[in-house]
Amino acid sequence: MSQHLGELLGQNHPKFKQSIMALERRSGHPNNDIRLSSQIIQSTYQKIRELELDPRDTTAKEIYYALNHKLKRDEVNIINNIRTLAATRVNAEANFLDGLLELIKLLDIKTSCLSVRPSVLKRIFKQLPPKKAMKALNYRSIDSMLKHEPMPLILMAINIFESEVYLNNFYFKYKKLDNTSFESRSLTVITKTNSKWTTILNDVKESTDLTLVSCYELASIIILPVDDNPKPGSVITMLINLISEIEVILAVSSYLKIHQVSGQLGKKLYQITCNEPYSEINLLNEQIELKKVTEKITATNVSKYLAHLPHLQKEDLKYENIRQNFSNILGDLNFWLDSHFLGYLNSSEVTSLNVLDVAHNLSNDLTYEKRQISHFRHALSQELTSMYLKPEHIINWLFKEVTLSKNEVLEFN
Repeated sequence: MSQHLGELLGQNHPKFKQSIMALERRSGHPNNDIRLSSQIIQSTYQKIRELELDPRDTTAKEIYYALNHKLKRDEVNIINNIRTLAATRVNAEANFLDGLLELIKLLDIKTSCLSVRPSVLKRIFKQLPPKKAMKALNYRSIDSMLKHEPMPLILMAINIFESEVYLNNFYFKYKKLDNTSFESRSLTVITKTNSKWTTILNDVKESTDLTLVSCYELASIIILPVDDNPKPGSVITMLINLISEIEVILAVSSYLKIHQVSGQLGKKLYQITCNEPYSEINLLNEQIELKKVTEKITATNVSKYLAHLPHLQKEDLKYENIRQNFSNILGDLNFWLDSHFLGYLNSSEVTSLNVLDVAHNLSNDLTYEKRQISHFRHALSQELTSMYLKPEHIINWLFKEVTLSKNEVLEFN
């Protein structure tokens, strides 16, 4: 089964198999590679049947084009459902972004997020006025810009217009933030429709191919403009990225809450904002995403060792199932939300069922021979490594700089 995983991951060489065998030995031979391979085969075959195809009598190319066709059809239904939300809850214009904001309200995310106080960021901006961003936004006074523009958008603007030297100096200030610099707030999603920001956000979208931008220090997500006639695949890409980033922001917040007792809160925020939100746990030469670590915490007995920490509530370790809530509202997402690490292997050729790969292939009208599978391989690699993630790994990492009570005994069952 290691061979099957190796072929799916493009790592069908002896070193990969040896690494899996070593992890199996250290973990007490749980046969995670066999279980994951079996799950992928069974779940992938079930998805193919849902496409009304016979997995044992269908070519990989037929599956590829069937996936493209299904995603295109599902996306039309999703767009119509979101516009209907706007029409029934906002106004008759049925604007897509209005409907998206209503959809997010229906998710009813109750988990509070730890974020930097806006007053603290204002103080930093006054110490380091972002002159290039101010000029781009037509402001002569930093006070005027801070008064009229949303803070997440200002933070995005400095990353667009300011120099690397400025950004290094700005974010270095985060290292000195202490617990009093933070507050609890609800996760927010921002869309801008005025001409000034629409132009800037469209430029960001065109130059980066992003659909949204996250602001971890303010627990905010900025949705980039959605075209009136979007390219096939682009709306589902945005929705899947939105789901993922909501989960990441909640995971980042939980991680920061844990570190309120370490005296390193500002340093931890600096590391997250200047790098991708990954943990320092490395298995199979793969850094594990912070989100995957948080999922592991909620699924194992690690949570009982964290629940005693001040500032941390049990619900912080058990935030809502965002994917399930989205699926309940938009049923056409059901097929895609649990297919992120599924792939069809035939004669050493891989066809990805990951929705981001399928959307990219559809949006760019790629042939089967030029198909993308990178999102699938990343998701599968994360899934595989997280299966070997033990409570000891998490505790040792989280508490490297957090002092436990001398009487606290950690036992792993």
